[in-house]
Amino acid sequence: KILIVGVIIAALVGVYAVFSAVFGGSPEPPSPPPAATEAPPATVAPTQAPEQPTDPSEALEGRKWMLLGALPDAEITATFVRGKVAGSAGCNDYSGKYQTASDASIKISDLKGGRMACDQPIMDQELNFLSALESATSFLVQGDQMTLNTASGPLQFQTTD
Repeated sequence: KILIVGVIIAALVGVYAVFSAVFGGSPEPPSPPPAATEAPPATVAPTQAPEQPTDPSEALEGRKWMLLGALPDAEITATFVRGKVAGSAGCNDYSGKYQTASDASIKISDLKGGRMACDQPIMDQELNFLSALESATSFLVQGDQMTLNTASGPLQFQTTD
């Protein structure tokens, strides 16, 4: 059992490292200033930036999110709708409550799930996922990606919509 748990932890650390490299890259270098012979750009009336939702949970709501890096044959999902969260924890379905605030903080509570038994690595992953989910403190949605910040580290999701 200890060897299996060690392998799972090593795999999760590897997945975290990959996601850090992919999503935590450095910004692009600034473009060089225009050459002195170029004409100054024409004056254009300022445009307003696209209106951002005042409540970040709007980008979270109603979408099915799949956890990246889950064990094969153990799909982990989360769907957030009007204060309720539900999905698959890899072996069993789960449901609970959640609250968000305008600063993208989140509180997930009252998680309940099935009690079906699966292979031990999947059961361990499920237990770790549900524990992390209840410790979530904030989230960030960027396009079809969501990061859920938890006490055990960030969880990376991608929408399946």
